[in-house]
Amino acid sequence: MKVICLSGGLDSAVALLISPEAFDLALTFDYGQTRAGHGEPPEVSAARNIADRAGVPHEIITVKWGECPPKAGLLGGHVDTAVSSVVPGRNTSFIALAAMRGATSVTLGCNGDDQAAYRDCRKEVLMSVGRACGVRINLPLELLSKREILHLSKDCALHIDDTVTCYRGTGCGECASCRQLAACGA
Repeated sequence: MKVICLSGGLDSAVALLISPEAFDLALTFDYGQTRAGHGEPPEVSAARNIADRAGVPHEIITVKWGECPPKAGLLGGHVDTAVSSVVPGRNTSFIALAAMRGATSVTLGCNGDDQAAYRDCRKEVLMSVGRACGVRINLPLELLSKREILHLSKDCALHIDDTVTCYRGTGCGECASCRQLAACGA
C-alpha cells in the first residue's frame, strides 16, 4: 500500500497533489498539535480537506503521549525558531506507524529547507528508518526550497490558505514557519 503522510501543511499537500493517483491512502497524525478551541488541530482539518480534494482515502491516527515530552517543541508551544519547534523523532514515529498500518511505501513532504533544523527530515535518516520498518521512502520535494514548493502549489491550484503551516496553527505571522512563508512571497 502506498501511503503519504499528510500533515495539512504546504509541503505534504503539494507532495500529494502533484500526483494523487500514486497513493492508496493519506495518513494524518493527531499527536497533540496546537488546537484552535476544543476541536481537532487545524492541520488535521486541512489535511482532511486536501485528501478529499485529491480523491485519496484519508485516515487520522491519534498518538497519545500521556504527558507532553519535555523536548517536544511544537507540543510545548516553543515555536519561535525552526530548531525550537522540533519534536524529536516525529517523522520516525510516523513512518513506523504507517508501516504498522500496512504501508509498503511512505511519502513525506520533507524539503531542502528542512535539512538543517530537522534531523528526521534528512534523506539518510529517513531511508534508514524505512529500511528498519520494511518500507520504501519517497521524498519528492527533498531538493526543493520552500519558495519552489510555493511555486509548485500554484501549479496544483493550491492556495496557501488551504493549508496550515503555522507552528501555532493560527497563521500568526510571527513564528518561524510564518516568517519563512512570508519571505517566500506567500
